[in-house]
Amino acid sequence: MSPTRFRVADVAVWRSGPIGQRIPTVPPFLVVEILSPEDRLVRLQPKIREYLTHGVEWVWVIDPDDRRALSYSPADPGGALVDELRTQNPEITIPLAGLLSALD
Repeated sequence: MSPTRFRVADVAVWRSGPIGQRIPTVPPFLVVEILSPEDRLVRLQPKIREYLTHGVEWVWVIDPDDRRALSYSPADPGGALVDELRTQNPEITIPLAGLLSALD
């Protein structure tokens, strides 16, 4: 995020190519946050905004307890409840039901 501050996502995905030495200096293409039972979405909102502001193209928030997922992008910074997790360029499609059953 800055020379003295960085975020660590549960999962981060970069396109191929150099991303930096030891600590990435290029924002990931996709960030995935998986809510734990004590997490609250309202506390995650500033982190999501920060990801999008700093160049992350897709943020997925998965709540395994409620079996729901939200997808955020610069085109939809408010997020949308989704049944399929999707990205573009590259195109990734993951059905939420299949993902959640794999986590069970």
